Amino acid sequence: MVYEAVESLPINEVISYGDLDEILGEDSHLYRGSIYRASKELMKSQKRMLVAERGEGYRVVEGMDIYRHAEGRHDRAERQIKVAGFEARHIDAVKLTPDQRNTLNNFMMGNREIAMAIKNNIEAIETGIQATRTQLTGVQAQVAGANITQLFTEEQVRKLKGMLGDK
Repeated sequence: MVYEAVESLPINEVISYGDLDEILGEDSHLYRGSIYRASKELMKSQKRMLVAERGEGYRVVEGMDIYRHAEGRHDRAERQIKVAGFEARHIDAVKLTPDQRNTLNNFMMGNREIAMAIKNNIEAIETGIQATRTQLTGVQAQVAGANITQLFTEEQVRKLKGMLGDK
């Protein structure tokens, strides 16, 4: 229902909470799942998404507006990962049962595996960027370099490395 209402909206158009209430037949704040599903379908089919506009409704966005939304989620997730790691490192393992210590150890090993996977992905991206820059010449290099830096900046690589404790 919601997807059908937003699929043809132009970029930056806002569908109001009132309009969503009418479409859903209920208060749209209570049925955000329908809105999230519509946004996900919009991303899959048209590379666009719905972003909440406080007090207004949902705005149809694309491109770097989606990136900024994703980056905000990444920043929140990064803070949560750091807090979880801090908490786990400060558990007094002496007071745990053997099963609880095993659970904690598995959790810490899982985090190390995730960190290693992220580090490997960063290194692969850096290698790919370097190879691309080496292979391209002239105008191609300038255009490709602009696209690459828009997608993944050196600052973002440093930030991820810092999160992993890698200098």
